[in-house]
Formats: sequence, C-alpha cells, structure tokens
Amino acid sequence: MIAFAVMGKADTTKSPGLGNTSAAHIDVAAATFDPSEYLAAERLQARRVAALFADACERGDTAAFYAALDSLGSNPDGWRLAMARVARLDCVSTAIKRAFGGVWVESKMLPLRVGNRRVLADALRVLMPCDYRGKQLKLFRGTNILERKRRLYGFSWTTDYRTARTFAGGPLKVDGASVVLESVVPAHAIL
Repeated sequence: MIAFAVMGKADTTKSPGLGNTSAAHIDVAAATFDPSEYLAAERLQARRVAALFADACERGDTAAFYAALDSLGSNPDGWRLAMARVARLDCVSTAIKRAFGGVWVESKMLPLRVGNRRVLADALRVLMPCDYRGKQLKLFRGTNILERKRRLYGFSWTTDYRTARTFAGGPLKVDGASVVLESVVPAHAIL
C-alpha cells in the first residue's frame, strides 16, 4: 500500500534570528492507493478487450474489429490475450484478414506489443491469408546485426535479395552493422 500526504498552504512566519521563513503545513488526511487493485482491474479490462477482438474476428465484423483495436492499443496485456484467443479460432473471414493485413503493415511493433512470439505466430496462421501451396522457398530478411546475434528473427521475409538489402541498409543499422539473412523455408512455414 502506498500513502500520499496532502500538502496544505505554506505559512510565512517570523523566526527569531532567521527573519521570514516559509513552512508548509501537512494535512495527513492521507489518500491510499493499492496497486494490486489497479492491476486486477487492468487485467480484467485486458480480458474483456481481448474477448471483444476475438469475437469480432470470429463473426467477421470489421466495425467491431476496428473498435476493439482502439481499445487494444492502450492496454498493455490486451494484445497477447487477444492473439491467444484468435489463435484458437479455426478461421476468420476474408474481410477480417484484409483488415488485419492493414494493421500488420502499419504496426511494425506488433510483435513487441504481443510479447510472445509463439502466440503471435499461431494467431498469424489464422489472421493472414495462408494460401501458399508451392515448394520450399529461399527467403531473405534485411535487419540489424542484433537480430542475428539474438537468433530471434522477425516475421517478414522476401524472395527478393535487393528488397532485403534495402531494409538492411536503411534505418535498421545498429552501430553501423546490418545483415541480410538467407534461409530455405519449407512450404508449411510460409503464410
């Protein structure tokens, strides 16, 4: 529990030998704040927003999808819970996939907001058009050197080396170092 003291108005008095001094009187009608209550309310709100998002996806309701997105943006745990719920769905409509495609392109920080790569990967299999039916592909990813060192790779790759090189040479450089990653990816891993 954290207590807050409420400060009263300052009083200027004459102190012997010190001249005018200012002393604040403290009204200790202390207000209390319990962080556990706040966190419990925040978790409840995250669960509610996640349920609204998953329900909109399941029903194919793009208006409700966008409304839930607005609430997810301000909720720290909402994205992870929403993606976990969506990952349990069998499929979503083409309209929801199109709507999510726009969110994916505009929200480069979505993996950080979700905070769990496995949960996001499972949700992407539902939310992205998974229509690739070809053979394995050689794919490239332009990124900073830290991604390679950490061995935690982003979700967006390309078949075009020059495109990857452009990303590597852009603002992704860390301490002047960037890389183009190359991988031969099995068909089942391509969305």
